[in-house]
Amino acid sequence: MEKLLKSTLLVVLMSMSGLAMADEGETCKCSNSKSIATQLNRKMEQAATVSGIPNGTVMLRYTIDENNQVHIAEIQSNNDLLKSIVTANLEGQKIKVKGERCTEGYVRMNFVDTGNSTKAYIMY
Repeated sequence: MEKLLKSTLLVVLMSMSGLAMADEGETCKCSNSKSIATQLNRKMEQAATVSGIPNGTVMLRYTIDENNQVHIAEIQSNNDLLKSIVTANLEGQKIKVKGERCTEGYVRMNFVDTGNSTKAYIMY
């Protein structure tokens, strides 16, 4: 029961912190934000097969430069190891950007150990 309460509280706090990360101005509402989030998710799942990733949730704000490289602008998690793993695996990675140019976005990733591998579930 206590574990369920902690998990629920973590989800609520991560949702609230994600709202706190949002800028006051207009946010980027690109048609390709799902595609970008999916590519980030695939890169993290590839990293999970090479090295174990602990269970947890990460909320990150990313930017994409003119060379289509991802840069982590801000990252939040209660697990410092998870934050460092995500940053090390995504910072500077190239992604494919189709359609309109979007230079920033937000992604929440939930990492769950399924026994054989770690799955990364995204919300963008």
